[in-house]
Amino acid sequence: MNLPRISTFFVISFGTVLAFSSSAKAANFQTNFTQSLTGENAAKGDIWLQSITQNGNTFNNFSLVNKADILFNTPITDVKPGSTSTPGPYNNNTGAASTDKGDLASAPMAVSGLENPTGNAIASFLGNKNLNNIVDTEDSGSFKINLFFDSLIQKDNSGLDSLFFWERGMNSNLAIQAIDSTGNLIGNFLKLNSQDQSYAGYNIDTTEIDGAQKVGSWGINLQQLGVTTLSGIQVIANSDFNGPDFKVLARNTLTTTEAAIATSVAAEKASTEKVAADNDFINKKALKDKADRDDYETLKSANSDLENKKALKDKADRDDDETLKSANSDYATKKALKDKADRDDDETLKSANSDYATKKALKDKADSDDYETLKAANSDYATKKALKDKADRDDYDTLKAANSDYATKKALKDKADRDDYDTLKAANSDYATKKALKDKADSDDYETLKAANSDYATKKALKDKADRDDYDTLKAANSDYATKKALKDKADRDDYDTLKAANSDYATKKALKDKADRDDYETLKAANSDLEQKKRNKDNPPRGMSKQQAENEYNAAVQVAKTKINKDCEDAKNVAKTKINKDCEDAKNVAKTKINKDCEDAKNVAKTKINKDCEDAKNVAKTKINKDCEDAKNVAKTKIDKDCDTAKNAAKQKINNDYEAAKNVAKDKINKDCDTAKNAAKQKINNDYEAAKNVAKDKINKDCTAAENAAKEAADKAAKAAADKVAAETAAKTAKEAAEKEKAAKEAAAKAEKERVEKEAADKAAKEAAAKAEKERVEKEAADKAAKETAAKAEKERVEKEAADKAAKEAAAKAEQEKSDKEKAEKEAADKAAKEAADKAEKARVEREAADKAAKEAADKAEKARVEREAADKAVKEAAAKAEQERVEREAVEKAVKEAAAKAEQERVEREAAAKAEKEKADKEAAAKAEKEKADKEAAAKAEKERVEREAVEKAVKEAAEKETAAKAEKLAKEAAEKEAVTKDSTSTRPLPIISFNVSDIGKKFQFNFDGSVATQNVSGLTSTAWLTLKSFTGDAANFDVALDNTSTNGINSRTSGLGFNVYSDLKSTNKLDLASGKTNVSGLYSNTVFDGSFPNQFGDIDVCFTQGNTCQGGQNGGVKTNDGIENFSFSLAFNKTVDSFALGNFGVRYQSIEGTNLGTSGTGRGTYYVAKEPAPKKVPEPGTSAGLGLFVVGALRLLKRKPRV
Repeated sequence: MNLPRISTFFVISFGTVLAFSSSAKAANFQTNFTQSLTGENAAKGDIWLQSITQNGNTFNNFSLVNKADILFNTPITDVKPGSTSTPGPYNNNTGAASTDKGDLASAPMAVSGLENPTGNAIASFLGNKNLNNIVDTEDSGSFKINLFFDSLIQKDNSGLDSLFFWERGMNSNLAIQAIDSTGNLIGNFLKLNSQDQSYAGYNIDTTEIDGAQKVGSWGINLQQLGVTTLSGIQVIANSDFNGPDFKVLARNTLTTTEAAIATSVAAEKASTEKVAADNDFINKKALKDKADRDDYETLKSANSDLENKKALKDKADRDDDETLKSANSDYATKKALKDKADRDDDETLKSANSDYATKKALKDKADSDDYETLKAANSDYATKKALKDKADRDDYDTLKAANSDYATKKALKDKADRDDYDTLKAANSDYATKKALKDKADSDDYETLKAANSDYATKKALKDKADRDDYDTLKAANSDYATKKALKDKADRDDYDTLKAANSDYATKKALKDKADRDDYETLKAANSDLEQKKRNKDNPPRGMSKQQAENEYNAAVQVAKTKINKDCEDAKNVAKTKINKDCEDAKNVAKTKINKDCEDAKNVAKTKINKDCEDAKNVAKTKINKDCEDAKNVAKTKIDKDCDTAKNAAKQKINNDYEAAKNVAKDKINKDCDTAKNAAKQKINNDYEAAKNVAKDKINKDCTAAENAAKEAADKAAKAAADKVAAETAAKTAKEAAEKEKAAKEAAAKAEKERVEKEAADKAAKEAAAKAEKERVEKEAADKAAKETAAKAEKERVEKEAADKAAKEAAAKAEQEKSDKEKAEKEAADKAAKEAADKAEKARVEREAADKAAKEAADKAEKARVEREAADKAVKEAAAKAEQERVEREAVEKAVKEAAAKAEQERVEREAAAKAEKEKADKEAAAKAEKEKADKEAAAKAEKERVEREAVEKAVKEAAEKETAAKAEKLAKEAAEKEAVTKDSTSTRPLPIISFNVSDIGKKFQFNFDGSVATQNVSGLTSTAWLTLKSFTGDAANFDVALDNTSTNGINSRTSGLGFNVYSDLKSTNKLDLASGKTNVSGLYSNTVFDGSFPNQFGDIDVCFTQGNTCQGGQNGGVKTNDGIENFSFSLAFNKTVDSFALGNFGVRYQSIEGTNLGTSGTGRGTYYVAKEPAPKKVPEPGTSAGLGLFVVGALRLLKRKPRV
């Protein structure tokens, strides 16, 4: 409880129903304490309890809390960044009990703050005598906590309370009940009310509040709790108790000797129990380890029912119908219905939904376009259908009714469709003349074409000769052709002079190559500046370099030089050949193109003119007629069809919707019932198995945990008992010594008391003697008075007698004598009485003197006793001081023992935490293992299902693939035949294309395998592979993604530094398709695009290549190496004109940094198109429906159209 607040009406319900007794009036007591700080800080610092005074008795033998078990404590929630448990704008007041201390007070550990407290923390804060270490409770929080004391609390006859509580704020309630050593509730439930508190005489200011508050106290005896002994108490706070903030301790009623004997016995017992518990734990832990590994025999031995449950579960996991049926008798019926429903069995679906039969019958009729059914679904359909039927038959009257203009237009169209000359002529008067000329031109009538274009005769004759590659004709068409053809023939024979003339650099490069081929050192050195150093190293290897290594490096340098020279020579030769070939082809093409173009132009001019004139005339006529008629007819039909289709579709849609809804209702019900029954069966079997397994595991784990806890508890008890025994023996010894001293002090005090009593008795006797003497004196005075009165009486009587004698002088002598005798006797008696009184007074005097003497002696004796008592008191005080010193020392020992016990407790808690963490880890691993096994079984079942479905799909895929492969093979054969035909007819020196592309190839992947050669010689193991994917094709541009891999093997390492190919207009021609240089580009692995370059090693010209260098000859350090794996790049081919398709061929790659061959370090490779059937998918996803299976087949067929994947 932080500050006084209005309590709410929310009361938390604990696990047991508590019968509240009537609240008890708590007893008062005085708290004797010392404070470490003064002034305003006194309430914030340490406040140490010294003793308690109750009913005139002061005592300090306390039993403190040493253990706390939290049964329930409202948890702390909604902890946000910046939140704090201290007062302020970010204060979080959630939760219930937590540890708290004075703002400046010491504490055994940090306060719990916004962390939920542990039992150890609560025990530590309550288990000391610092009254400023407390448990703080939020106003609306609830808790139930068992608190155990460090000794047994027993009822005695001292009249003192046994339990003492302090509560901050004096405004909260607290409920308590006694518990035994195992935590069981005993005795009565007691509620301590705030109004029954007494002010304890001090205030505290803790971290949870922002000002000092008064502290109240309660004192409770065991009779109020209805017990004679207790080991601890259960403290309880409901949400309407206003959050008690309290401290509690007990009065220790055991003597030190009893405690020593009890702890000694407990230590012996704890040691024996520890040995037994350790042995039991070892056995239980071995069983638990096996159970954690799901050891079947161990689990089975723990639960005999496991074997049967496991067998049933295995069958259920395989969907064994009999097992599932036995687990759920309803499953067989539901499964049979589901199988029929899956086959669309009408009777089954009808039984599941009575409306299905009606809806199915209507749908069947509607699907067959049953007129009555559709009419019933939409009454407008009959009218619209009748009109449509007539319109579909091109019923003249119907169409005419729909469009009155149709009759006229239809009559003209009928004649025009028959190419009625008069109708067309009437529609266009020029048609007759143009038709006659077209007929002749269509038959390539020479005279007609010549008449249409006089130049046609001459051009036709030249074209015929040029088509036969007539040398003179081509030469006449282009005078340069003869020269270029002669040079080409020589160049094809590698004629030195011809090549030299075409490229002056060739002679120099050829001479250098010849020298290099002869290993001319100077030539090689000029080609590789590094050769000279390598030569010196070879002749005289430097330190650290072997002769073989030096020779290898020199050979490599020689190879580099030769490669450079060969490359330069080949490049020069290719430049020359390319120039010559190009010049010859250009000259020939110029001639042919000119002749063909002239002839075709002349012929086309004639035909075009004639055809155009005729067709124009005819089309003008027909177009006009047809358009008029079709417009009229379409207007009518469109109107009729639209009306009819609208009515029909409305009817069909309604019927289909009703049918599908009814069917789905039936199927859903059947499937749901079946799945429910199946899942219920499986769930029951799995639950039974898991329950059986968990029963076994729980039993083993529980036994192991119990054994472990028992072992730990026994060890803790043994350690604590041993410590308690030592402490108790020390305390008993100290107490015995104190008791002996106290006994001596008591004996001295008793002696002094006895003397005091004797003095008081003597004083009393003296007083009694004095009183007696006083009494006797009074009696003597009374006797004297009586004697005087007697004497006075006697005198009076004598006087009276003398008067009588004188008056009766004449009486007889006898009477006189008798009177005289009588007077004499009376006088003697009076004298005797006086004497006796005097004797008695004298005796009293003597006794008084004796009493005075005795009183004096008693007073002297009392004075002596006083002196002795003061000496005894002094001795008692000295003994008490010594006892207090011994008590302080004993408390120090007890503190040390408690600290050792606390340390042991901390270690025990840490061990328990470690064991708990280990157990949680093991539990998690076991759970993960169980989950994995479950997943494996589910995966196995799913895999089996998938296997069956996959086999079906693979069969379908295989059949489709075979068809696809056959179609593809037929296509390739056709393409090959076309290529062969082109090859036979072609005279071009450009290599033929090998593959064509159009829009249908978008998304497809094509594989090209490249060989390798160095110095024109094939090198086994020098290879590369490229996969081209056509990403898009728009007619004027094509975009490709490329995956390139250097696949060199057999000890060959290399770098593929460039890739190129030729671009063709189509697969049947060697004609080059020109690229737009500004828009054709590459990105990724390569960054440069080179046009009209060439690869060395006699590879020859290439239309385009992609590289990191500036030419196709070298790629600097770019490209993909043997061990790099697959690298990727993309390129775009931009065409100078729009095309429907294009072709590629003459694929090549450039190799550099070659290792593993003596032929050189650079080379080239030629590519071939690789066609192979892609492997069937390894795993087919589980299809949800037949539609899903169909989609998979389609996807698989699409995959089969692609080339092998990268």
